[in-house]
Amino acid sequence: MQAIGKTGPTTSNATPRWSPKGARRFALYFVLVAGTLLTAYYFPYDPRGLVAALFRVYLALYTHLAGAAVSLFDPSVHVHGTHIDGKMSLDFALSCDAMDVYILFAAAAVAFPATRLARAFAIGASFAALLGINVVRIVSLYLIGAYAPQRFEFFHMQLWPLAIVLVAASGFLAWARTARPVGERPLDASVQG
Repeated sequence: MQAIGKTGPTTSNATPRWSPKGARRFALYFVLVAGTLLTAYYFPYDPRGLVAALFRVYLALYTHLAGAAVSLFDPSVHVHGTHIDGKMSLDFALSCDAMDVYILFAAAAVAFPATRLARAFAIGASFAALLGINVVRIVSLYLIGAYAPQRFEFFHMQLWPLAIVLVAASGFLAWARTARPVGERPLDASVQG
């Protein structure tokens, strides 16, 4: 990037900043996309309907994936439906899949002024990363529940949720710094670096 200073053109290493209009647009799109997706994820639905059946199948597949990972550490594990049974039992329910964090990441990526390809890459990579991290979370919770049950609630309700949110937020910020914004210009093109 070229910046014009008092002494002539210089190369600037300053990161382009969004205009206030661009920041408002990002916030509005983020709220709309996140609100729509979170509503669809959490909205009460008929437990006997098609959506509920599909969601149960999805959770059962997720449980089998996590159960396969847990079985590496405890071969006595059995998975049935949305339950992992072994030295302790885990039951998968809404939000055990870290989907709410993924939805927030995806909404931020959709709202960010980057190319479609960059957004698609961010959404796909974040899904794979959060899936892997969540499986590690489930394995660790199983092992903690089996060998240190007094610490299970702390890890389940406090430490892991915070860790997953921090990883997702850090991942988004790292991606946003490298993604090339589309249609956004620096606030001050005369900044010298």
